[in-house]
Amino acid sequence: MEKSDVKEPLPGLYSRKRPFYATLSHLRLLNHPLSTKENLHITLDLEGSGIEYSVGSSFGLYPENCPQKVEAILLALQIDPNHIVYDKRNEGSLTLRAFLAKKVNLQSVTSAHLNLVIPSHSRHAEVKQILSTKEELLSYTSSRDLLSFIQDFWNPSLELQHLCDACSPLLPRYYSVASSQKLVGNKVDLMVASFSYPFAGREEKSVTASFLKERCAIGQSKVGLFLMENPHFSLPMDRRTKVILIGPGTGLAALRGFLQEREMQDPLTGGNWLFTGDRNRSTDFYYQEELLEWEKSGFLKLSLAFSRDQEGKHYVQDEMKKHAAELWHWINEGAHIYICGDAKRMARDVTLALHEIALEEGGLSEDEAKNFFRHLKKGKRFCQDVY
Repeated sequence: MEKSDVKEPLPGLYSRKRPFYATLSHLRLLNHPLSTKENLHITLDLEGSGIEYSVGSSFGLYPENCPQKVEAILLALQIDPNHIVYDKRNEGSLTLRAFLAKKVNLQSVTSAHLNLVIPSHSRHAEVKQILSTKEELLSYTSSRDLLSFIQDFWNPSLELQHLCDACSPLLPRYYSVASSQKLVGNKVDLMVASFSYPFAGREEKSVTASFLKERCAIGQSKVGLFLMENPHFSLPMDRRTKVILIGPGTGLAALRGFLQEREMQDPLTGGNWLFTGDRNRSTDFYYQEELLEWEKSGFLKLSLAFSRDQEGKHYVQDEMKKHAAELWHWINEGAHIYICGDAKRMARDVTLALHEIALEEGGLSEDEAKNFFRHLKKGKRFCQDVY
């Protein structure tokens, strides 16, 4: 997950290059076992870190690669796994096994790898052909991983350190804070999507989720992390201000943090309206008990959209249009709008629905609607955290 408009902590605190190793204290599946999706709720213990986070921020997590994939690469290289290599990015030395497990994106192959193949290699002409055009290079790199490259072209005459230098780094994965520190103290809740997909002739698993659920022990395993603040995605200063929260799927994470924060501030002030959902209510209703309890108490107005529970698809933007008149009333009363989740389709479709509501309920022209929402964004009343 890539976040926009974020900044790292001040010097001296934990950061991307100096992560804090938090204990995994809780992990559970949010979906019903019969669901076609798999999203995890995890809790990390920040005790001893001194980290203070705000809702709307995120944490970068450092996963570790699958041991079986690491061993397959070591076997293909036929090099002692305890051989010491240098990590140029972190300026330190470590064993080859540790380097592959913790520092390398094992799926990435680039022209830097191919340029390592020396002229005396029996398949050098093939490598030159791959490097000859952008199309050929993209065709190769988009269908190969590091193991594939080694199996294709590794030669004992190649320098191992050069191979290590060419490797792409294992980047942190970013997850929105799904809790209020006012409520959970020295802990943080996150939602982590788990998925699989075919790549390079193999079935690949999402790196972070597989690391957490398959190789981490509750109360024992440590996860490297650092805080990424996002001052452009924060609650209104005035607690009496209404908020409209729109986040299906894992987009609910940040909004759950917002709701916990609002409840801890004062559950009787302002108004909270959440639009969320996923595929099926029976299997994919995340944090169901918590949300329904908030709705029952009057703290939360809840509008749900489960896309596959009816004959035609029904999404959050369709649910918004159902409540167009009231939604427009909230906006005119000064409500802040927050959109969190998928950038490619959901955020675009939700923005379009808001634009249509402004036209139909507000009687605005096209240009007036564009200027209206431009003004909301400038006044920090229309905020997005999308990925």
